[in-house]
Amino acid sequence: MKRYKRWLLFFLVLIGVGFALALTNCTYIKTQIISLVYDNKEVFLSCEELPDESLTQQTLEAHRSVIDAIKQVHPGFIEVDIDTMNCPGKAVVVIRYPSHQDRVAIEEILEDGTFFGIPVRLINY
Repeated sequence: MKRYKRWLLFFLVLIGVGFALALTNCTYIKTQIISLVYDNKEVFLSCEELPDESLTQQTLEAHRSVIDAIKQVHPGFIEVDIDTMNCPGKAVVVIRYPSHQDRVAIEEILEDGTFFGIPVRLINY
């Protein structure tokens, strides 16, 4: 009987580990965990799907007033940059902010979750 219980426990743990691994590979689950636990928003796009660095830079320059509005949510504490490290030649907008309230206000300014079509990564530091 003890052997049966050990095997049953082993299979239950194995199923639980498999289920946990399956969930961590699901983009929706990752998005929710990153948002709820870290208060961040990540970009889950391949390098091929990202806009060119030059287009991202032009978009930022063309909408400098929106960047200023984002920074005014919490003056001196919000940073707006572009990230090209993960995909050379491609870029995303990165906005760093200190609190959840700042994130909410920034998302209201962004409206559709992008910066005029450029993907945005939000990072609570």
